[in-house]
Amino acid sequence: MRRMSNNSFYAFFMLVPVQVHIGKLIRAKLYEQGRSVTWLARQIPCTRNNMYKIFRKPNLDTILLQHISQILDYNFFDDYFKK
Repeated sequence: MRRMSNNSFYAFFMLVPVQVHIGKLIRAKLYEQGRSVTWLARQIPCTRNNMYKIFRKPNLDTILLQHISQILDYNFFDDYFKK
């Protein structure tokens, strides 16, 4: 097993978890990219109504969040930590 260097060790602990409403962030990124709710629903795939339910959720299953991150080409996981 590889050991962390001292710099890596301290950098890891300098990350501070923040409160994130992931549904709001997804909606904001979607609109920022000029894409529609219908477009994202088709990509996932799910219904438009389910997309609006996702937007209301403060947190999501990590597999779904990873899938949405890939679709929108944005790492939403980074938003959970502040450097």
